Amino acid sequence: MDHAEAVAKGAVDRYQLGELSEREIEEFETHFFDCTDCANELEAAAIFEENAKAVFLENKRRATGTGLPRAKYEQARACWWTLFRQNPWNAVPSLALWCVVVYQARETLPAKSCPRIRGGTVAC
Repeated sequence: MDHAEAVAKGAVDRYQLGELSEREIEEFETHFFDCTDCANELEAAAIFEENAKAVFLENKRRATGTGLPRAKYEQARACWWTLFRQNPWNAVPSLALWCVVVYQARETLPAKSCPRIRGGTVAC
């Protein structure tokens, strides 16, 4: 394959895209190592491909907000206390649960710590 034939077939672009047959790949690679014009064109195409991927990836990251600095696109994690400051009604279920736990602790712990007497009565 000579340079004119490579240009006519668009061999550089087809090689870059993987559209050449095995025989054409071998011919182009043989030509590629001898032709500086094709080597430069292939290098430019590879650089273009890398840059295009980087631009599209950056656009995707900006659109979805992933991979960007946390301070700019995400809110800081709030501690559980801020739930009560933002909406005081969030405290009601927590307070009810706390009351149940305290009640159960007062009822069951003293009974377990008092010794039982044989007659069935509890002496505390």
